[in-house]
Amino acid sequence: MNAQNDNQLSPYDITRQKVIAGGTIKSLNSILGAGRGREYAISVLDQVRRSIGGKNDLTKCNPESIVACMRSAAALRLSIDHRQHVHIINYGGVATLQIGYRGYLARLQESLPGFAAQVECVYKGEPVTVKRDGFLETVVHERKDCFGNRSDTDIIGVYAQISYDAGTARVSHVITMNRAEVDKVRGCAKDSSFWNKWYTEKAKVACLRRACKMHFAAVTHDLDAADNDNYDGSAAREEGNAKADSINERLSGDMKVVSHEDA
Repeated sequence: MNAQNDNQLSPYDITRQKVIAGGTIKSLNSILGAGRGREYAISVLDQVRRSIGGKNDLTKCNPESIVACMRSAAALRLSIDHRQHVHIINYGGVATLQIGYRGYLARLQESLPGFAAQVECVYKGEPVTVKRDGFLETVVHERKDCFGNRSDTDIIGVYAQISYDAGTARVSHVITMNRAEVDKVRGCAKDSSFWNKWYTEKAKVACLRRACKMHFAAVTHDLDAADNDNYDGSAAREEGNAKADSINERLSGDMKVVSHEDA
């Protein structure tokens, strides 16, 4: 009888049953805190509903894979909604979680005190120098012809600067991408239409995403833990309650600036 009823349900209804099932809500409550699981699930369902009929139709995904994406995103305390922190992508009928640059920024702003980020494109004829003093890297960028008719073909690279407070010190790192590296990212895009229309902005996003991802190691253990069916959200809660100095301590091993003499 149940199998017959399932055959009569729409793909959306089948997905909805899995997403708001009691076990799913209980799992989300354990990660996010009591009472928040259902609200989170409903926000995901809204994204599923909006995807119907589009290129990324999530009703064509295995519902269990959507639930897995929900749990992983919740463990990272990232929202699957209009804020575009993370996206669920349909890859051959399997839902896959993709963290957007807004998600990286939101998580780092929450974790690192005094967090700030900026990103700029560099055009032909513009000198750029990165200066380093201990853990502080600064950019000297001489802009030219700011209001001229510069085109995307004139872009020679992009840089992003990530800064935050570590105790009483200010830490700043500069990540650069040359034109070839940016175009390599573009070549991996499933849909190049956005790159064709907004190359400058997409190039900035590519560099900013790389910069943020390099500082994201402190929280990725939650994503790994969330793949475990028995995960109760403890790692996410413990990390969320950790002080900023302990987060910076965990990050420092990957982000130590090595002078050219020591390299």
